[in-house]
Amino acid sequence: MLDVKSEVNLVIALSTPFMCLYGLHKYISKHGKSFIAIADSGDPFYFSKQSRRAVWFKWIEKRVYRSFDYLTIPVATAIPSYAPIIEKEKIKIIPQGFRMDNLRLFEGERVKPVKFAYAGVFYWDIRNPEFLFKYLDAVSYDYEFHIYMRYRDALVDGLLEKYPHAKERVHLAYSLKHDDLLYELSRMDFLLNIENVSNTQMPSKLIDYGMAGRPIFSCQQSSFSPAKFAAFVHGEYDGQYMVDVNQYDIKNIAVQFESLCEK
Repeated sequence: MLDVKSEVNLVIALSTPFMCLYGLHKYISKHGKSFIAIADSGDPFYFSKQSRRAVWFKWIEKRVYRSFDYLTIPVATAIPSYAPIIEKEKIKIIPQGFRMDNLRLFEGERVKPVKFAYAGVFYWDIRNPEFLFKYLDAVSYDYEFHIYMRYRDALVDGLLEKYPHAKERVHLAYSLKHDDLLYELSRMDFLLNIENVSNTQMPSKLIDYGMAGRPIFSCQQSSFSPAKFAAFVHGEYDGQYMVDVNQYDIKNIAVQFESLCEK
């Protein structure tokens, strides 16, 4: 529990779970505050495109944000999603932060067959990989497709049953520690990013991809190019997605949060 008599001058509450924001809001409502309160959010609660909420959460979320001095979000394209619940002048863009020192990455020789990987979550609507599975099921070249997820996914299981030839070359892994995931990603020839239908958030896996130091093939179903993918398979990485990992260095991110105390 916060002590308003202490020397705390900045409190950052994470929006996942939303109860973190709600709890700090209730504390401020009861005790007031002598500190800068920041809500750090990667996706709106009520207005999230990934799930549906009861309509009263729209009112609750707006009321909660009134207690905060700032809302920090990772990308400017997400600002319209927060416009109904918080004043625009309170919104600040601060990317996610990661430690960049002492990374343990693969330094050995990459051997055939070609290996590529996807890390993260799939969704039926905003990030559905069926077009990719359908393509991989029909190709003649050899490959290994590694998928790293937090838990077993019914969507992936269904696609593997639907596309048995692709299934033979898919390798699944669950709940890897972050350091282990980065090492595994660094072993790949290239990495896959399936873009969200919405651009209101920057998937954290792209930062992981950048830290792993491998070429990134990025696409949507509507823009998927079999020829470009085949070029990546053969080691030609023209048009790869670029990530500037320096902007996500936790040391730089900390400075940006501290600067909000000075305003």
